Amino acid sequence: MIPSFSYIRFLLLSKRRHGLHSPFVYSYVSKCLIRCTGSAKNKTARVVLESVAYFNARRLLLHPLDSNLKETIAQDNVYLTFDIPPFDLIYLPGPDEPLLHSETLTQCIHNDTPILVDHIHNSPDSARLWEALYLSERFTVTLDLYHCGILFIREGQSKQHFRIRI
Repeated sequence: MIPSFSYIRFLLLSKRRHGLHSPFVYSYVSKCLIRCTGSAKNKTARVVLESVAYFNARRLLLHPLDSNLKETIAQDNVYLTFDIPPFDLIYLPGPDEPLLHSETLTQCIHNDTPILVDHIHNSPDSARLWEALYLSERFTVTLDLYHCGILFIREGQSKQHFRIRI
């Protein structure tokens, strides 16, 4: 299979954990994301699983996510609740999710809530929506992992965008 132009561009512009100048992002990448290996579909599932553990997430919003993965998360974490804010972790299937563009998002998260957005480069429309999200002043820390993206609304942190190969 021939890699797409967008993937080749991502590989040229992305970094590993070295060269990251944010202690928050460096810690997240080196202690959590670096362990997320496998195929693109499995990488998103691994990112969700590893992020739940890394952030010690207890309240999750998992918009349509594979029920087997939801069961796996619940099995490994007895104290989890789903769909009750404030959320410690949010998974959304794409950058076109209405929640990402609504004002209620900030009311149902806290400073360290990762918002995982799947399929950010699946189509030109998804890529444009993802770009609008990471350029938005609303999100202060954004990570592009190619197969999925991660958004944070962190008070007191300057705006930063990272492309990271895992």
